Amino acid sequence: MMTILKMTATALAAGAFALGAQAAEPVGQILSYTRSNIDGSEPETIHVYRQSHTRIVVNKRVSPCTTSALVTADLDATGRQAARLTAGKLNRQGGQDAFGEIVHDAATGRVDLRINPPGAPPGTEIKASTVVEGQPWMLYDFDLADFSASLQARPDPKADFSFGAALLWPGEDPGKLLKALGPLNARFVGEETWRGRPAYRFEVGGPAFAKKGGVGGPLWLDKTAGFVLGAQWSLPNHQEYRDYSLTLDQTRTGDDATWTALMMEHWTGCGSK
Repeated sequence: MMTILKMTATALAAGAFALGAQAAEPVGQILSYTRSNIDGSEPETIHVYRQSHTRIVVNKRVSPCTTSALVTADLDATGRQAARLTAGKLNRQGGQDAFGEIVHDAATGRVDLRINPPGAPPGTEIKASTVVEGQPWMLYDFDLADFSASLQARPDPKADFSFGAALLWPGEDPGKLLKALGPLNARFVGEETWRGRPAYRFEVGGPAFAKKGGVGGPLWLDKTAGFVLGAQWSLPNHQEYRDYSLTLDQTRTGDDATWTALMMEHWTGCGSK
């Protein structure tokens, strides 16, 4: 069961991008990141594709030919937060084999999880729910992709901000898989150059980092487009990590064919099942 829950949490690690006040809507944008510990250990690659105004597709992979997560995120009409997230695995055709979903109720802040774990006996279903304090909300497992969606939609890119946060954290009780972390707060520090790109730097902390004394760490946002460039935070978002680092590696623009080709690279040379 623990392996199933870990796969579920892994498959739900990705996110979303949305229309920003600072730049044109980034439909067709593909952003590629490395997630790791702050020291660079345990690296994983995360690809985020803005397929349409309200649809984002996210892939996470460790190494070729292995199980790889593929998650779709449907944004609300404002582009400020995810309304529904569908978890799944990347299949050999470059598409998604779905096995669960997370739904957010904006009226109440309630977040409901329902999954049918891959490999479990037919009819097996895990349900969990929590109430997230504050909106917009983010799922910390998503590697700041839903977070970027909301940040790109802000009218003032240098304003301080706050998010409600939740986390998938497997334990002995599957019904407690989903946890509310509390608010995450960000304070504008100033303008910097991040790996040659003009950036805004924020310092992040608050109740979401209560286990780390309320201290999160730095966040860098692209000065023009508003998406996340990098983060180095004290709180891990998966059990195999000590802390959290996200680093932008590449940006590109494409379409569904471009994205599918990128997904199929994962299976190149892998042979038959």
